[in-house]
Amino acid sequence: MLEFRDVVWMLLQWKRFKRLLGGATGMFWLLCSSGVLFLPEEEDGETWFWARISLLVCLLASTIVSLWLYIAARREIKRLERVSADMRIEEAEAQRQRKAPRPR
Repeated sequence: MLEFRDVVWMLLQWKRFKRLLGGATGMFWLLCSSGVLFLPEEEDGETWFWARISLLVCLLASTIVSLWLYIAARREIKRLERVSADMRIEEAEAQRQRKAPRPR
């Protein structure tokens, strides 16, 4: 059984992961796109072409993986928010029942 503080801690960790994922994705996009844009054209056009294609594939793959991780993190955050809300409601109900006068 999870305690409320454990749920809150996990929720904060998932939110931190989502921010970190955004920063890492942005940096990877910057690296790949700058490589694609600023790769000097060599005499051997085939090497230049394959280098650009590989950078574009890395950009596409990182985008897909980042979207998948972002969606998974968002689902987990929503699930943990529901669990924490349910725990707060249960605690409030328990406190209300403890404070209610008991009939004699």
